[in-house]
Amino acid sequence: MSTTGERFIDDYEKAIKYYRATHMRGIIHQIKTMINSTVPYSVYACVADPKQLTILSHVIALLNEKNLSQEITMTVKPERGGYFIEVHPIQFSEW
Repeated sequence: MSTTGERFIDDYEKAIKYYRATHMRGIIHQIKTMINSTVPYSVYACVADPKQLTILSHVIALLNEKNLSQEITMTVKPERGGYFIEVHPIQFSEW
């Protein structure tokens, strides 16, 4: 029995939410690994929901505040009903 504030969620919706959350945890883990790496590389991923883009942009902003030695940025490209993202370190040129 659900309370008055809860929406009914069937097993399919629960599975989709679980998959998306697991996928986001994997992407965030890869971003953290990239920051801690001594070899610069990019993280590529696909997400389906604009909410996921918002979450990733907030995570990147927080990681940039926390890690002052290396700043990262995210590039987004719409792709077949979803979004292709690339997260990479910002290269600072020294003059």
